[in-house]
Amino acid sequence: LKVLDWSDTVIHASVPGGFGSPTPCDVTVIPKGGARQVLPSAFEFRAPAITGASPSPSPVPWERNQTITLSGRSFGTARGSVTASWSDGSRTVTKRCKVVGWPSTAAGGGDGPGDVSVLLPKSFTWSSTGTVLTLTNKTGSAVWTVP
Repeated sequence: LKVLDWSDTVIHASVPGGFGSPTPCDVTVIPKGGARQVLPSAFEFRAPAITGASPSPSPVPWERNQTITLSGRSFGTARGSVTASWSDGSRTVTKRCKVVGWPSTAAGGGDGPGDVSVLLPKSFTWSSTGTVLTLTNKTGSAVWTVP
């Protein structure tokens, strides 16, 4: 951890990119000239979760270059990526979506609820079976299978 600032009651620190664990993490504080303090399960990284997508693809199917908003939690404030996968006859096609909106605050991008907006790829073709959106950030991935 990199300590950003501290007071008698609070320590603000940043965690290196790419570091993440789905389990609670202990924090050890060693004050200069003081006794070591261990804070068990002080925080944990949570993988993102998608709880919905809008607009709904039913009754009107999604189209290429359409903006889709994914709702969920734990998206993080650092912009991740979103891919769309769909069936194109005998094969599955996966393409990156253009991210046009990502939570920029700790409330929307931390562990709390938030929205991510993306443009479907230019090559997107609606598939009533197997259309999947996958959001990936520093702590993991979340999958939304279109119902």
